Amino acid sequence: MYHLLIIKTGAFSLRCIIFVFGGLIAYSGLFISCGLIDYRPVEITTSPDKPDVILDNDTPEIYIKFNTPVNRIDAENILKITGGGAAVEGDVRWEENTLYWTPAAPLSPGIRYMLLFSGTVNALDGRDERVDITVPFFVLNSQKAPYLAAFSPEDGALTDNHGPEVKLRLVFSEEMNRKSVEENTSIDGQKNLVFTWIDNNTVDVYSKDTYTAFALYKWQVSEKARSIFGVPLAKKTGASFIVGKDTTPPRVKYVYAAKLYEVNPGEYKWQDMGLLSQTGLAKDCAVGIRFTKNMEGAAARNSIRFSPSLPGRAEQISGNTYIYIPDKQPEPEAAYTITVSRDAVCTSGIKLPEDYTSQFCVSIPYLSMLSLELRSGASETVISQDDIQNGAAYQIAARAGMDFQIVINWSEMWTEGAKINAAASVNLQPVFPAGLASVSLVRAKWRTQDKLELIWSGMESAAPGTQKFYKLSVSGGGSGIANGAGSYLKDTMVFYIEVI
Repeated sequence: MYHLLIIKTGAFSLRCIIFVFGGLIAYSGLFISCGLIDYRPVEITTSPDKPDVILDNDTPEIYIKFNTPVNRIDAENILKITGGGAAVEGDVRWEENTLYWTPAAPLSPGIRYMLLFSGTVNALDGRDERVDITVPFFVLNSQKAPYLAAFSPEDGALTDNHGPEVKLRLVFSEEMNRKSVEENTSIDGQKNLVFTWIDNNTVDVYSKDTYTAFALYKWQVSEKARSIFGVPLAKKTGASFIVGKDTTPPRVKYVYAAKLYEVNPGEYKWQDMGLLSQTGLAKDCAVGIRFTKNMEGAAARNSIRFSPSLPGRAEQISGNTYIYIPDKQPEPEAAYTITVSRDAVCTSGIKLPEDYTSQFCVSIPYLSMLSLELRSGASETVISQDDIQNGAAYQIAARAGMDFQIVINWSEMWTEGAKINAAASVNLQPVFPAGLASVSLVRAKWRTQDKLELIWSGMESAAPGTQKFYKLSVSGGGSGIANGAGSYLKDTMVFYIEVI
C-alpha cells in the first residue's frame, strides 16, 4: 500500500508517495517518491499585441507565442481570425513554441479584423490555462468602408427616357477607385456600359445596348468595388428600374470619313478620320454616318443617298453607326451631297423628323504638271506651270544626232507600281512635214518620286527657213496616266514641239 503526502510552498508543491510494506512503516521497507508541480500561469504573447494596430501589408503573419510547449492541436482549434462578420481562412505553422497564422488570400484595407484566442491551453507539463484573448486590427489603413449613399432612378421606378438616354446615377459615401467600380457594376442584359464620372463619388452609367420599353432591369454593384484607399464596398448593393416609352426621335449626329485599319493580325476596325465636310473623302476611305440612337438596319441603310450618284453599299457596324463603302474610288475633287432621308427609323420605331443633308468633296487632287523641261544638246526650254497650256507650241533647237529629252515635274508623288506604267501614257510623234521620220523612246527614268525623265532618239533638225513639228501627248482621264494614289490627269494634254 502507499500514502500520498503533499507539502505546498509558494508557487510549487512537493508531492511525495510513501510505500509501506506489511502495514507497518519500517525503515528497512520504506520507499519515498517526490516531485515538484509548477502552478505558475502559462505566459502568452500575441502579434498584434494591442487593439486597432494597422499592419503594414495585406498578408500579415499573426502569431501566438507560448513560454512553454503546449498541445498544438488544442491551440490551433481555439485560434480564429474574423473580419466583416465572417471567419477568415488561413494557414497555420509552428516554430518551436510559436503558432503562426497567415491569410489564404490578401486581407482588405479598412475592415476591422479580430484575432480571437479563447479556450483552454494545455501545457505539456500538465498545466491547464483558460484564455480569452481578443485583439482587433487593420491592414494597410483604417479608412471607413464605402457604401452606396444614393442612386437614381429609385428602386422599381419608371424612367423618363429610353435607349442611350437611360441613366443610372450612383453616389458613393467615399471617393472611389473608378476602375474597380466600372469592373464591378452590372445591369441585366447590358454588356456595353459607359461610365461618366461627375467626381470620384458620383458616376452616371449609360448603355450602348438597346433597352426594351416597359421592361424591368436589375442592376448591382458588388462588394469588390473599392475606395481610393482600397477599402471594399461595405456590402453588395443593387436595385431595379423600368424603362419608359421612347418618344425622342433619332437624328444624324455627324458624318465622318472612315478608314479601315488592321488593329491586330486579321482584325480590322473602322477609324474615324474626322468630320467629312472638313477633311473630305480621301483615297480608300468610306463615309461613316453616326446617329443619336440605335437604328433599324434595313431602313437606315436604304435611307442613305448621294448626289451625284455614288454607287456602293452601307454596312451597320454598331447599333447607331453605318459605313457607306463606295464601289470604286470617287473622281478627284468631286463634290457630293449626302442625304439621309426621314425614312430612317430607330429601334423604337420613331423616324427622323426631317431629311438630313451635308456636302463634302473628294480630297484627292487631280494630277497636274508643275513644270515641263525640253532639252536637245545644249538647247533647253523650261515651261513653268502658269505657261503650260493644252495645245500650246514650244520651240527647241534640236541638232541632228542629238537625243531629245523631256522632264515632267508632277504635282503629286507616285507609287512604285504606277511609275512602271507611266511612260506608256506619254507619246511623241512627228506631225509636219509629211514623211517626217518617227522617233524612238530610248529611256524612261524617275529622278525623284514626282519627276519623270523621258529620252527619245531620231528627232530631226530643221534647215534654215524650214519648220518641223512633233506632237507630245500625255493621256488623261480615268484610263490615262495616274500616280497610283488616286490622282490622275483630268484631260489629255497635247503640246506641239517646234524644231528651229
